[in-house]
Amino acid sequence: LFPRFAGRPLGGIHAIAFAAYFAAFCPDLEAMHLPAVTAALSVLLALPARALRPCPRASVDEAASEDSWCPSLGRVGTEFAGLGLLQTAARGSSASARGGDATGQQAMRTPPWGILMASDAHMIDRCAETARTIRENGAYMHDVVLVLDNKGDASEEQLAALKVLDVEVLGLDEIVRAADPKGRTVELVRSTPVPCDFEAHCPLGLRRLWGWRGYYVKTLATMTSFWRRRYERLLWVDCGMTVSGAPLTDFFTAIDSKGRLLARSDAHSFPAVFNTTLATQFHPPCDSAMFEKLSAEYGQDLGRMDYFTSTTMLYDSALLGDNNEVMKDIVELYHRWGPIIDQDQAALNLYWGPSGRNLWEQLPLKRLEAQSGPDCFYEYENRTNRVAGCTSYLMNKNFISALQDEVENHGPWVTDAYVNAEMCQESGAVRMRVR
Repeated sequence: LFPRFAGRPLGGIHAIAFAAYFAAFCPDLEAMHLPAVTAALSVLLALPARALRPCPRASVDEAASEDSWCPSLGRVGTEFAGLGLLQTAARGSSASARGGDATGQQAMRTPPWGILMASDAHMIDRCAETARTIRENGAYMHDVVLVLDNKGDASEEQLAALKVLDVEVLGLDEIVRAADPKGRTVELVRSTPVPCDFEAHCPLGLRRLWGWRGYYVKTLATMTSFWRRRYERLLWVDCGMTVSGAPLTDFFTAIDSKGRLLARSDAHSFPAVFNTTLATQFHPPCDSAMFEKLSAEYGQDLGRMDYFTSTTMLYDSALLGDNNEVMKDIVELYHRWGPIIDQDQAALNLYWGPSGRNLWEQLPLKRLEAQSGPDCFYEYENRTNRVAGCTSYLMNKNFISALQDEVENHGPWVTDAYVNAEMCQESGAVRMRVR
């Protein structure tokens, strides 16, 4: 450790202090666990944080050069390193298992779980911000992986910022190819489904076109069997998610997800919304004949007042099968119904929900055995759930004020948030009705 401090501000004084302490009190260093000793000494000697912090990734995965030691990396910054030596040492076990490229041949991680995100060129900075909250607020020290539609979309500054946050960056092409050596599914990566002509049929749905490719990338990234070779459990989080509390590992240790895909449903997340049928995930005016065919095939399932949202999904990687077969089946649904689909949730629900493999279950809300931290795991909004007793969450996708929460969720009315599915050819205001 002494050379790491040499030449730094106050580095010589720190080195002398360490040497004096070791000489006086630690004659038998071989019997001691050096990271633990170092962490303890850092507190005892009250060293300035900057002098103590090694680069989070470089100190584990690679030898940091003297002239690149914890460089400034812009908005995300290097303050993540303030989690200190204990966190860096704890992450070392998972990081050291991360050898090779995206061939999928690495040994199963320890612990065997990972947090997954995906992005096209539009969302990389938002992914980095989500990763920052995962590390800093969630105290999560294990694998976080970001799959990029094209790795070339990320600038050097963005990749450097992600590296500081110890986020592994993989390309969509490489993980799909690695999981299917015969290459039967590789062409699916670039064959984006044809969307609805929202401008002509559903002006209120035009916002979906901006993220259309991203929804498809998300489907491929989450459903490829590549992850089965790495992890037993996966937690997908949308870029833009904010982690507010710890420990985030409770998603893996306190929830049984064996053989299941767990996710929240709009019916539970938005009690003030009275229209949460699966049919709202499709746009009949885009192609009425296709929607009639969908209705004939799936019958009453479309009228079911429940479907899961894909903003957060906790699932068993064994469900993904081999050679991307599961991914291929979901992509076929996406392509088949693409012209009337709202976004990825439609295809995912057809496959995992009651009309398909029927392996979706509700993601638990309350942290029943929580000793500290937030009351609940996840909800789309940070609303107060008076029934379940939730006033705080480990993470949320959207934040609302206390006043907005009271008006929207606890007032004497309910709202139809899905008018774009029912009234695609109109620009009418959101309808409300008294409870």
